[in-house]
Amino acid sequence: MKCYTCAKGKQFWLFWGILSVGRTNVNTHGDWNCEVVTMLNFGDVLISGLTIGIVTSYSINVNVKKRNKTSP
Repeated sequence: MKCYTCAKGKQFWLFWGILSVGRTNVNTHGDWNCEVVTMLNFGDVLISGLTIGIVTSYSINVNVKKRNKTSP
């Protein structure tokens, strides 16, 4: 099985993660064979570091496992 990213998003938080800024809607694949991964990348760390944690962001990826045509 191969994995590919079908959707991406970014969630922002204020005051060291206490208060959410809005709500991020990321579309998932129709057959529910997906994995939602939340992570900090370099840009997220840079935003948090420059604002001393007052503004924090997280990257959201939705990965879908795609079956090979030869597998059952």
